[in-house]
Amino acid sequence: MHPALSDPHNLRLILEYHDPVLQSRLHENLTFFQLTKTIVAAARVCKAFSEPALDILWRRVLGLFPLFRILPLKLINGKYVIWQRPSEIELARFRLYGARIKELRLVLSSITGLTEVERHWERMDPSFYPFLLSLGFNILPSLKVLCYDMVPEQRQLAALELPVFLSPSIEHLDFGRLDLGPEGSSSECEEVGRSSLMRTRISITVMHYPCANLQSACIRGRLDPQYFELLPRFSSVKALTLSFVDSDRPLIKALSGFDHLSYLNITLAPRVDDGLEEHDSRYRLSHLKTFILHGSAARIIHFLSHVDGEDIRSIKLSTDSRNPSALFSRICRICELVASFKKLEGFSLSIHDSEGRLRSGSVPDIDVKSFMEPLLQLDLKDFSCLLPACVLVTNESARQMVLKWRSLRTCAVNYLQTPTSAFLPPSILNHSAKHQPDLEELVVSIDYPARLDDADMNIDPPSKHKLKVLNLGCSVFQNVITAAIHIDSLFPYLEEVNLRFLSSIGDTTTLPLLRKTIFERQQTRREKRARGWRQGSLA
Repeated sequence: MHPALSDPHNLRLILEYHDPVLQSRLHENLTFFQLTKTIVAAARVCKAFSEPALDILWRRVLGLFPLFRILPLKLINGKYVIWQRPSEIELARFRLYGARIKELRLVLSSITGLTEVERHWERMDPSFYPFLLSLGFNILPSLKVLCYDMVPEQRQLAALELPVFLSPSIEHLDFGRLDLGPEGSSSECEEVGRSSLMRTRISITVMHYPCANLQSACIRGRLDPQYFELLPRFSSVKALTLSFVDSDRPLIKALSGFDHLSYLNITLAPRVDDGLEEHDSRYRLSHLKTFILHGSAARIIHFLSHVDGEDIRSIKLSTDSRNPSALFSRICRICELVASFKKLEGFSLSIHDSEGRLRSGSVPDIDVKSFMEPLLQLDLKDFSCLLPACVLVTNESARQMVLKWRSLRTCAVNYLQTPTSAFLPPSILNHSAKHQPDLEELVVSIDYPARLDDADMNIDPPSKHKLKVLNLGCSVFQNVITAAIHIDSLFPYLEEVNLRFLSSIGDTTTLPLLRKTIFERQQTRREKRARGWRQGSLA
């Protein structure tokens, strides 16, 4: 019998979780036989009570507690303890159902929101986990995914219980809130309001545990630099995500020993930017292909100055608007460092300005060309740039981008139109149509409410263009139907068009008609393509 059905309390919880309507058939005086008859009746009309589905249900509702209930547990003084050594039959059942668990997610909320699952966990006696380890076998030998999300104030048993779940078969390891560092929290932790999440005391033996098949790992929490030397024990991973990184150079030095790492996602901890100097010594990340970095501009510069990644194909950078006076000089330096990765094919830069420090007029306007110049030396295929309001993309800078990047496939830029800027959508469309024959996706956004009329939509239609996706954000069209016809005739392979109107006069009448026009043309094109395919297959 499935362990989920071995206890009336477990069965009642599963029934209530799956279908609240069944609660009307349940009451405290139901015998185990009556509960079994209830689930048999439910199984006739519901496939959710088959064996594989029960594996999912019982873990979702009760975690691993039903598995542990196979063992001789007894509640003594509010704590579950092993009151006698399990029999061979109990151990066989324990191994049998433990081997069926391939994914385990332990997500524990605060003490005020404890569920039935967490009450079970909190009531496990500390002697229970060493006893499991003393049995001499992995309780979850087939486990592939382990996600362990902890709240430190309530997880006093973490150092004892976590090694129980580690298995050599694990391929993905996600420590939701892990701190391997000194006691207390830094002022940076308190600044971002995460001090309560950074005090978990986990045994360092966790880092020593061999995970030979580990493919990806995610550690959200502060890692003290003294533990970076243990990271090579995870050197088999192909994807690694780290957050709240304090020290750059020791981490990069540790990662240089990873022979298979192709994806790296790092969130840098907020720090005072003063005293961060670049260094000539670099550590080679030879197999890295995708590199994602979040943090202040100064920290990003400091981090990139240590990286030697000749095989990096894609870089995604995200920063904020702190210290606006020095931000754009640092962005220029970032672009210079990025340009040193000669095999780079994709670049994404995002500057967040949630507090409005970089509003147009509050700081001097700057031309995007001033810091994009180094990137024009690369042969980019994918480009994305989300810029604040004070950055201008002029006609000339847009032309340079499409002229230099001849292999461009996707382009996403929020072009910010100002009264002094000469940039208009037809400019980028004309340049891309003539010089980018392989471009498949183009995203253009104009946030300033500028009026575009028929003269502005004078687009030169090329003989052949492969653009499939066009996202064009404009504020006001005087004649949106003309715009739709021009766009449709310009791109014969276009499959998706998204036009965004912010404050258009007469949107209520023209916008639905524009959508209808584009939809009809797309539908006609799909029908022609399908008809041609059917004729070709019949021939």
